[in-house]
Amino acid sequence: VLLTSGIALIMMAELFPAGSAVEAQLNMGNGATANFASDIGTCELSVLDHAPADHDKVTVVPNRILTDNVGKSEKIDDPDLPFTIQVLKWMQNSKLDPVASADKNPATEGFGKLRLAESIPAATGVGELAEETDYPSACVELFSKKTGKSIGTYLLSQRFEDQHHRIIDQEVDVDGHPYDLALRFKRIYHPFTVTLKDFSMSHYVGTNTAKNYKSIVVFKDPQHHVDREVPIWMNNPLRYAGTTLYQQSFHVDDTTGTPNGTVLQTVANPSWMTPYVGCMLVAIGMLAHFGTMLVRFLRRRARSEEHTSELQSHHD
Repeated sequence: VLLTSGIALIMMAELFPAGSAVEAQLNMGNGATANFASDIGTCELSVLDHAPADHDKVTVVPNRILTDNVGKSEKIDDPDLPFTIQVLKWMQNSKLDPVASADKNPATEGFGKLRLAESIPAATGVGELAEETDYPSACVELFSKKTGKSIGTYLLSQRFEDQHHRIIDQEVDVDGHPYDLALRFKRIYHPFTVTLKDFSMSHYVGTNTAKNYKSIVVFKDPQHHVDREVPIWMNNPLRYAGTTLYQQSFHVDDTTGTPNGTVLQTVANPSWMTPYVGCMLVAIGMLAHFGTMLVRFLRRRARSEEHTSELQSHHD
């Protein structure tokens, strides 16, 4: 029973992470600090208000609400939103091209006046697109809550990013008040902060293939009084409070070709202990089975020796 239960638990441990593990990426340039990771499997629309003196107020619209609004007459509305939103077009994966003709450009404001988004096949995870990531784009029209009039049509795209793959916000003026608008990967916030102090890498001799790359980070968790410098490199992750940070990749400066940032993969897996428990059950089951067989063998041997002794005595 122990052997079977342990093996079954190990097999089920491969299924648990599919439903419970949360994987994301933490992109940082040298000297940058972050307290969130980006889930590259889904996206959200963010509306940022810088008016509060001690913090930024952020309102997000999840991917599901955006896609469900395409082709509908109702507008996306919420008390926390400074405007209502109408999603005119949604592209699951896209690329950006320069605007060739104003007649084909639906955007009237923002970055969309210079760039046109074109839909491309979604990443499949196999073949040539195995390592690709979907970069959604959307055309949205914003409406003032006070007047009901259109503020403008904006092109939102996850292709609007800097060299460290950080989304560049677009400014939207609503009744004289500025807001920042962006379509970005869903953010997963953590109670700790990570600051990239230094990033280094080495290559195989005579090639441009990376042999090893390492990030030196300053890890802080004020709530638990944690403040320490930690190295993270290939096959040597940082584990903290159920979250594991792996060295996944890096960024390269397009001008100089030198590394200028790191990509850390964060994984929160509540069932990470499951395979260890399964292995312990298998080990206990094997010891129990071996012990039982050993005891039986020793008993049979003792009985055999006793029988042999009795026959010898009877012969004498």
